[in-house]
Amino acid sequence: MNRKRQPMALDGYVRDTSHRPGFSKGPVLVFLGLIVFGLLAVPLLQENGVGAWLRLQDEEKELSAKVDGLEKANIDLEQSLDAIENDPVTLEKLAREEFNMHLLGEKVVLVRDEKPNQE
Repeated sequence: MNRKRQPMALDGYVRDTSHRPGFSKGPVLVFLGLIVFGLLAVPLLQENGVGAWLRLQDEEKELSAKVDGLEKANIDLEQSLDAIENDPVTLEKLAREEFNMHLLGEKVVLVRDEKPNQE
Protein backbone atom coordinates (compact mmCIF):
# COMPACT_ATOMS: atom_id res chain seq x y z
CA MET A 1 0.00 0.00 0.00
CA ASN A 2 1.35 3.33 -1.08
CA ARG A 3 -0.20 5.62 1.44
CA LYS A 4 1.39 9.00 1.88
CA ARG A 5 2.54 9.34 5.45
CA GLN A 6 2.27 12.55 7.42
CA PRO A 7 5.49 14.53 7.87
CA MET A 8 7.01 14.30 11.29
CA ALA A 9 9.31 16.51 13.33
CA LEU A 10 12.10 14.04 12.68
CA ASP A 11 11.74 14.68 8.95
CA GLY A 12 12.68 18.36 9.45
CA TYR A 13 9.10 19.62 9.50
CA VAL A 14 7.70 21.51 12.39
CA ARG A 15 4.19 21.98 11.04
CA ASP A 16 2.36 21.04 7.96
CA THR A 17 0.36 24.07 6.86
CA SER A 18 -0.99 22.48 3.71
CA HIS A 19 -4.07 21.24 5.50
CA ARG A 20 -5.04 24.69 6.89
CA PRO A 21 -7.81 25.95 4.62
CA GLY A 22 -8.60 29.65 4.21
CA PHE A 23 -5.16 31.10 4.98
CA SER A 24 -3.25 32.67 2.10
CA LYS A 25 -0.06 34.71 2.32
CA GLY A 26 -0.79 36.62 -0.90
CA PRO A 27 -3.08 39.37 0.47
CA VAL A 28 -0.86 39.83 3.52
CA LEU A 29 2.20 40.30 1.33
CA VAL A 30 0.33 42.76 -0.91
CA PHE A 31 -0.79 44.72 2.15
CA LEU A 32 2.73 44.81 3.60
CA GLY A 33 4.10 45.81 0.19
CA LEU A 34 1.67 48.73 -0.01
CA ILE A 35 2.67 49.87 3.47
CA VAL A 36 6.37 49.76 2.59
CA PHE A 37 5.72 51.56 -0.71
CA GLY A 38 3.75 54.25 1.12
CA LEU A 39 6.48 54.71 3.69
CA LEU A 40 9.05 55.14 0.93
CA ALA A 41 6.98 57.17 -1.55
CA VAL A 42 5.36 59.74 0.73
CA PRO A 43 8.60 61.42 1.86
CA LEU A 44 9.77 61.59 -1.75
CA LEU A 45 6.64 63.45 -2.83
CA GLN A 46 6.50 65.99 -0.02
CA GLU A 47 7.92 69.52 -0.13
CA ASN A 48 11.45 68.35 0.67
CA GLY A 49 11.30 65.42 -1.72
CA VAL A 50 12.18 64.89 -5.34
CA GLY A 51 10.53 68.12 -6.52
CA ALA A 52 12.61 70.23 -4.17
CA TRP A 53 15.74 68.35 -5.19
CA LEU A 54 15.06 69.03 -8.88
CA ARG A 55 14.41 72.72 -8.18
CA LEU A 56 17.68 72.93 -6.27
CA GLN A 57 19.53 71.28 -9.18
CA ASP A 58 18.15 73.93 -11.59
CA GLU A 59 18.99 76.72 -9.17
CA GLU A 60 22.52 75.37 -8.78
CA LYS A 61 23.01 75.42 -12.57
CA GLU A 62 21.75 79.00 -12.79
CA LEU A 63 23.96 80.16 -9.94
CA SER A 64 27.00 78.37 -11.39
CA ALA A 65 26.46 80.16 -14.70
CA LYS A 66 26.09 83.46 -12.83
CA VAL A 67 29.31 82.82 -10.88
CA ASP A 68 31.16 82.01 -14.11
CA GLY A 69 29.96 85.28 -15.65
CA LEU A 70 30.99 87.26 -12.58
CA GLU A 71 34.42 85.63 -12.52
CA LYS A 72 34.93 86.55 -16.19
CA ALA A 73 33.80 90.13 -15.51
CA ASN A 74 36.20 90.26 -12.55
CA ILE A 75 39.10 89.14 -14.74
CA ASP A 76 38.20 91.78 -17.36
CA LEU A 77 38.06 94.50 -14.70
CA GLU A 78 41.40 93.42 -13.23
CA GLN A 79 42.96 93.59 -16.70
CA SER A 80 41.48 97.07 -17.28
CA LEU A 81 42.73 98.28 -13.92
CA ASP A 82 46.18 96.87 -14.62
CA ALA A 83 46.23 98.61 -18.02
CA ILE A 84 45.22 101.95 -16.47
CA GLU A 85 47.86 101.65 -13.75
CA ASN A 86 50.73 100.44 -15.94
CA ASP A 87 50.08 101.58 -19.53
CA PRO A 88 50.41 105.33 -20.22
CA VAL A 89 48.65 105.07 -23.59
CA THR A 90 45.57 103.53 -21.96
CA LEU A 91 45.60 106.17 -19.24
CA GLU A 92 45.82 108.98 -21.82
CA LYS A 93 42.98 107.47 -23.88
CA LEU A 94 40.79 107.21 -20.78
CA ALA A 95 41.56 110.81 -19.77
CA ARG A 96 40.69 112.12 -23.26
CA GLU A 97 37.49 110.08 -23.75
CA GLU A 98 35.99 110.09 -20.28
CA PHE A 99 37.15 113.43 -18.86
CA ASN A 100 37.59 115.52 -22.05
CA MET A 101 41.19 116.33 -21.13
CA HIS A 102 43.85 117.50 -23.59
CA LEU A 103 47.53 118.37 -23.58
CA LEU A 104 48.75 121.95 -23.35
CA GLY A 105 48.80 123.54 -26.79
CA GLU A 106 46.30 121.13 -28.29
CA LYS A 107 43.09 122.41 -29.79
CA VAL A 108 39.92 120.41 -29.31
CA VAL A 109 37.61 120.28 -32.30
CA LEU A 110 34.02 119.21 -31.68
CA VAL A 111 32.07 117.71 -34.57
CA ARG A 112 28.33 117.95 -34.36
CA ASP A 113 25.86 115.72 -36.06
CA GLU A 114 23.52 117.97 -38.06
CA LYS A 115 20.88 115.31 -38.58
CA PRO A 116 17.62 116.08 -36.80
CA ASN A 117 16.49 113.72 -34.09
CA GLN A 118 14.03 111.15 -35.36
CA GLU A 119 11.95 110.82 -32.23
